[in-house]
Amino acid sequence: MITANDLISALDDTRRATLDIVQQLELDDLVYMNSGWRVHDVITHLTWSDEQASNLIHAFLADKLYVLTDHLVVRNRADVHRRNAWIRRQRYMKNPQEVITEFIEAHDQLKELISKVGSSRLHDEFTAHWGDRITTHTLAIWQIQHDRHHRRDLSNLLGLSEVVDKRIYHLVYSKL
Repeated sequence: MITANDLISALDDTRRATLDIVQQLELDDLVYMNSGWRVHDVITHLTWSDEQASNLIHAFLADKLYVLTDHLVVRNRADVHRRNAWIRRQRYMKNPQEVITEFIEAHDQLKELISKVGSSRLHDEFTAHWGDRITTHTLAIWQIQHDRHHRRDLSNLLGLSEVVDKRIYHLVYSKL
């Protein structure tokens, strides 16, 4: 059975691997030509994602529904781009140290909240702001996959290919 510590360990390993790649790059290096996103923007995007996962878990622990402000709600593909552009603008001018510090702090807060949920409640369902029923376990897996998705693209800047982490399959497909 997957424990909160298993998820926290996997989150740690994933973020450590991403930070290892980021530290080899310049924050102004271009990652996505179509959007103009730099390493800086990818990091702030992942930071925001961790913050939103934390908000969802906070709400779950308080037995409340977390609701996004309307301009951040995603109803279609265009909304995804609009929201990502808004997130980018919010942190665009932050200096590199601030960006990295927030990246680490948001992730640490997420891990702390998963610890508070504990192993016994990892699979308790709650309603996400988009209406689906999810669990903390699922949310943590999504965060790991999201980090890995962007790390693959960051790795490409260094000419590296991302190695598949078999632990993710254990976390996803093990018995509940």
